Amino acid sequence: AAEKPDLIEVTDKYTLSLIGAMVRKNKFGSLGRPVVVHFSCERMDDNFGAYLSKGRLGVWFARWLMGNFLLPSFDHHIANSTYTADEFFEAADPSKRSKL
Repeated sequence: AAEKPDLIEVTDKYTLSLIGAMVRKNKFGSLGRPVVVHFSCERMDDNFGAYLSKGRLGVWFARWLMGNFLLPSFDHHIANSTYTADEFFEAADPSKRSKL
């Protein structure tokens, strides 16, 4: 019997985040349309600051990526702390996302 999950949870902002968009666009037709949840344990802007750019460009790019790609790719988002969750609210605010 084929598996038909009710829920798919992804805890990754980089490689596995594509699964959310693919399920939402029905790229895995045999799955049906399960609820897709993103669980966040870290902030993307912190990762960009640690490894790529600590300046405004890194913060802008992280917010842009979160607001335009990650947020709409999932049905729900869960964060492990208020600090981590704040990044989602910042990315959802177009005025904060568009300023460089």
